[in-house]
Amino acid sequence: MPKLKAETVQARRQHILDAAKRCIARRGLHGTSMQDICRQAGVSPGALYVYFASKEALIAAICDGERQEFAERLEALASAGDFMRGLRALGQEYVRTDRAKDHRRRRRWHVLAPRRRSRFCCRTGSARRAQAA
Repeated sequence: MPKLKAETVQARRQHILDAAKRCIARRGLHGTSMQDICRQAGVSPGALYVYFASKEALIAAICDGERQEFAERLEALASAGDFMRGLRALGQEYVRTDRAKDHRRRRRWHVLAPRRRSRFCCRTGSARRAQAA
């Protein structure tokens, strides 16, 4: 089997991450299975597990990407000459990219106090149900 180029590997990995984000946005973290993500991405389970060893590894990759993007935005704010102008630009950029990537920002990851669910939960319907329990 021929080796894939690094760009191809990265593109496929990102495609799977984007599919996972759409599934999680639609059904919640606990309502999304690896099979759902495979269907959304159009890949076999074997292909998915080449890129991510488990659902937890996939979630960690999503969180790392979000954390990196947030750090880049804060770095731009820190390097701005005028704090208020930089803050305003950061807010405008956030709103602009939020519209372009609406499925990425609809739900934020939050660490909840241990309940019946695991510590990672989206702050929407499934989290509200978990908090009410």
